[in-house]
Amino acid sequence: TVTTLENPAFLNTPRGYSHVAKIDMGNAWMIMISGQVPLDKDGNLVGKGDFSAQTEFVYARLIDIIKYYGGNRDHLMRTGIFILDNKNIATLREIRNRYINTEKPPTSTAVVVSSLFRDDILLEIEATAIIPK
Repeated sequence: TVTTLENPAFLNTPRGYSHVAKIDMGNAWMIMISGQVPLDKDGNLVGKGDFSAQTEFVYARLIDIIKYYGGNRDHLMRTGIFILDNKNIATLREIRNRYINTEKPPTSTAVVVSSLFRDDILLEIEATAIIPK
């Protein structure tokens, strides 16, 4: 298989990692997306102190990445969600459901963590999509 590590130009510049691993699986591409956080292309925080705004931004970004590689929300196969506060699960689910196929939702793991890499970031979501060629 051919694998490339990529950083689409519409994303912020990562430090020490790649945003996407694109893996050729023959008849499909596996797109592994690093944890996305509410930082815009210039690295500015979106939605300071606002869990809903941060969640909306991150899910929109995940779908934008999948679309960039020729897919859509139906190709989202897995998410790994890291949040700081369990009280935000209902809000997360409500926003998530606007971005995923709720008839056939992706596999998912949600973990409540004590901190993320910055104090002002309230969640991080990684994802995997399988996009047919």
